[in-house]
Amino acid sequence: MIKEEAGSSPIRAVAIHAYALEGAQQLEKMMSATFNCKELWLTEFSPLMGHAIGTGALGVAYYIE
Repeated sequence: MIKEEAGSSPIRAVAIHAYALEGAQQLEKMMSATFNCKELWLTEFSPLMGHAIGTGALGVAYYIE
C-alpha cells in the first residue's frame, strides 16, 4: 500500500511494536531499504494499546512529504 501511494516520494514513517523489538527492527530495516524515508522512527505502542492488540503486534504509520 505504501509503495502504491508514495512511489519514490519522500515519506516520514514510524515502525511501532508491542513488546516485539526484534521484529520492529527488521521492519525498520526493510522500510529504510525499500522506501525514500526522510525520517524513520522506531517506537512502542503504549501499554494500553499493547494490551488491546496483543504482544508481538507490529504496525507502520507514515505520511508522504
